[in-house]
Amino acid sequence: MKSLSNGLDKVIKLIFGLFAAASVLTAFKTPNFSFLPFWGKFLGLLLVIGLIILLLQPKIYQRFKNFVLPKRYLALVLGLLFIYQLLFYWQLTILSGWDPGVIIQNAGGAFSQAYFSWNYNNTFLLLIEHGIYRMAIDTGLMPTILKALLVANALVLDLAVLGMYFIGKRLKDAHFGTVLFSLGLLFWGLSPWILEFYSDTLGLLAVVGLSLLALKISQATAHGPRSLWTILYALLSIASYLLKPTTLIISMAFVIILMLHALKQRLNWRQFLVGLLYTIGALSIFVIGNQMYTHYVYHNLTFTVEGKAYKLDPQLKTPPSHFIAMGLAGIGGYNDADPIATHNVKTYQARDAMNRRKIKQRLHNYGVVGYLKFLRVKFNNNIANGNFVWDGDINFNHKQLHYPINLISRLSAAFNLIDGRFRNPMRWLNQVTWIILLSFSFMSIFVKPTEKFNFLRLNQLIILGMQIYLLIFEGGTSRYVFMWLPCFVITGLYGYHFSQTALKNWRTKPHHWRFSKNQT
Repeated sequence: MKSLSNGLDKVIKLIFGLFAAASVLTAFKTPNFSFLPFWGKFLGLLLVIGLIILLLQPKIYQRFKNFVLPKRYLALVLGLLFIYQLLFYWQLTILSGWDPGVIIQNAGGAFSQAYFSWNYNNTFLLLIEHGIYRMAIDTGLMPTILKALLVANALVLDLAVLGMYFIGKRLKDAHFGTVLFSLGLLFWGLSPWILEFYSDTLGLLAVVGLSLLALKISQATAHGPRSLWTILYALLSIASYLLKPTTLIISMAFVIILMLHALKQRLNWRQFLVGLLYTIGALSIFVIGNQMYTHYVYHNLTFTVEGKAYKLDPQLKTPPSHFIAMGLAGIGGYNDADPIATHNVKTYQARDAMNRRKIKQRLHNYGVVGYLKFLRVKFNNNIANGNFVWDGDINFNHKQLHYPINLISRLSAAFNLIDGRFRNPMRWLNQVTWIILLSFSFMSIFVKPTEKFNFLRLNQLIILGMQIYLLIFEGGTSRYVFMWLPCFVITGLYGYHFSQTALKNWRTKPHHWRFSKNQT
């Protein structure tokens, strides 16, 4: 059993390594470097190499190892981050031109019955925004729903940053927690995605929360705390699934890693039975919770259209086959034609059957070689863009600012709006940091974890599951990668520590090609 566990573990590590290596290479094929023809990519490569060499310098690493922020400073940094977010983005709140905008327009009173019947997965987000509207707008606490959602999004992203500290501290020590905290602040705390209150940012917090609870479950030694963490994990997994169904990848990866751990430890029948009961209990809570929510939404959520009340129509729900079929067209991402064709079919069963035929036809049209070429293009679009396609929403431009803005907001707009003066250099810099993170994430395949629970392999498996999912279903954009940044940050930090240790060993180890003092 131990050999089987080790063998499966090596397979996971190998496949992750292949995907990680491909991610690094494809990250250089990005339009974020194209604002300076040739020189943009060349200078980007030089900066990536230069920063990696700098980070691996012994003096830098020695200071890095001693980098620990006391809790009071962590609280201070979080407070300053929150103030920065509000100051720099307060006047840039613009109604989005895609799904987030539709949900926001329905927050004060739902009327888009057809949209939410088609997109059942956005109903939970609608209820959240409706609650925010009631608390912030109906009470006069906030001037507009966009301002209220900006504050809410700042809290969401900042909680995710703080959660990384607790993950690192529980995993290793305060240093590890401080570094994960700092990386979270860099990659999403300062991100312009704060302007989009959507399942991508809420999903990121869910990834952090589920990862932290998985770690607590694995480290709990008594049944009381383990039961508590398992219940909390199941409840959070319900909310996460309703917001972003792909968060189910975390639970699937968690179960696989626990099974590998059980095989390696050669658990007796009693230990195995206890673990099985925990799994069945969590799964039962998850299933029952989802069924209760589905019943509530279809029977209680009301939409007012031209003075008439309507409920969600289950026959209009979009089948999963639609997203697989759409993921086989164009660059593998969203297109207008497929949703129109799907929505024009009246019943759920007929829509599912139509999309299944599309899947077979499109695979047949590709052929084996054509499909592999398509997957290469789709993979590039899924992972390459370190800007996470922030500029995909054309509404975020200066023309949408129908009011004068202050100096701080003008500076923020120059860096963050798609037509901003410094937007291209910002894209370029974002790409450099993304390539560095991907490079160290790749190096994590050489790490031999010393922890009893293989948290590194869990995160590698989550990333692998996410990438495979995006190759099968609708993808074609790295926006879907944004919420998984915590997993990349964790694997990247492991990879950085390994790289430094390996380089130190190489420096101190004698090499046969070095000349001794007596050689001439």
